[in-house]
Amino acid sequence: MTLAARDVVGPSPCRDLPKGPMRLALLHFLLLTASLSAQTVWLVPDNTSVDAVIALAAPGDTVQLATTHPPFTINKGVHVVGAPGGTSITYLQPPNLPGPGSIVVAVPAGQRAVLRGVQVEDSYFQGSASEGFLELRSGQCEVSEVGVGGPIQVRGGNHVLQRITGPGTWLNQSGGICSVADSTFHAVFRLSSPFGFGGVGVRQTGGLLLASHVSLRGTDGSGPDSAKSAMLATGGAAYLTDCTLQGGNLGFAWFPPAAPALVGNQLVHFARTTLTDGVGAPPSSGYSVEPAMVGLSCQGVPTLGGSFT
Repeated sequence: MTLAARDVVGPSPCRDLPKGPMRLALLHFLLLTASLSAQTVWLVPDNTSVDAVIALAAPGDTVQLATTHPPFTINKGVHVVGAPGGTSITYLQPPNLPGPGSIVVAVPAGQRAVLRGVQVEDSYFQGSASEGFLELRSGQCEVSEVGVGGPIQVRGGNHVLQRITGPGTWLNQSGGICSVADSTFHAVFRLSSPFGFGGVGVRQTGGLLLASHVSLRGTDGSGPDSAKSAMLATGGAAYLTDCTLQGGNLGFAWFPPAAPALVGNQLVHFARTTLTDGVGAPPSSGYSVEPAMVGLSCQGVPTLGGSFT
């Protein structure tokens, strides 16, 4: 008899484990007994360490989350999937650096991870707020249906982002290859942002960005902050097809001017992309138009010899 991956799971008593060290010990036992194939499904009870489960899982396994978990690191090619109703990633106690509600992806060469269906939350303690973030450091990871309180930071590796639509999520790329489709990056300015880059939809200082059917927007001028561009590229190269970029508008008459949709570095290339500068802002600059470029987006993961949409 052949078992599908979803048939090999930790039994339902995972939800009824006692609290404390005994709970974790029993959890490990149940998960170990579930490891019957190379594609095991690991059920992670609510408020349980995801790191502990990933340590036990093998590349290709699925880690099925519950509704709330603390931050974790994906350091192997596992599939981390949120609950059907959504999963929140947030600190359950006052956070320490690197930050609240954070997920780090550092996958070895030759392995491919998946992260789907989670919301990386901000954290609030003693009246102060800290941004959640997703950091993609190395390897390959497919990220879909993920929302982030702060930035998605691409440092290295080769990653695919699909259907990223969380309010306030923005992209900060300093290295690697990042392919994005069917997503929105509508930044929210945060005066206390530890990343210091609030308000810009996409900030690129390095790496290669490939985007298709993506909406970018910078924040409007408000309070002590001036309007921001939808995209600011000071390094790397970017190719955008069928995208829209909207610069922030002027908030009040005494603030600095509205922002252009794009401030580029001459290595930004567009096809069928709309640039809308903020009212009265300087025109967008630092880009070229390449009408022959084609952007493709596919449903699922294509396989050699197989058909896909």
